Amino acid sequence: MERLSRNVLSHSNELRRCSLELMTTPILSPKGCSGALKACLEAEVVPISVHGVRERVLATSRVGKGAAGDSRLSAHLRISWLLGQLKLGLRPVWPAVMEAISLVSQHDEDVVWTSIMEQLSGV
Repeated sequence: MERLSRNVLSHSNELRRCSLELMTTPILSPKGCSGALKACLEAEVVPISVHGVRERVLATSRVGKGAAGDSRLSAHLRISWLLGQLKLGLRPVWPAVMEAISLVSQHDEDVVWTSIMEQLSGV
């Protein structure tokens, strides 16, 4: 499970999507994380293109809106996926990512800052 959750941070669309699909299977799905995984997967399947930008922005915004009452693992999965989106070259999505990170941080600030610092220390 840990390896799959690390894949969600990848710049590779295919790796992120496949990892999310695997984590949503009943055998691998962590308890209490189905909402976060579903929101991330729904946003991930929107094509990264000029034509799909608006839909991708809306789907990305929804990832942060469901964070209320999340477990720490669920919040970590949301933040990992959102940080992975910053690695993409699709700048119109970045404001929606920042807004979603802000929403998640209102519910679990420690998870957000820990995840961000891990990414910055790896640079």
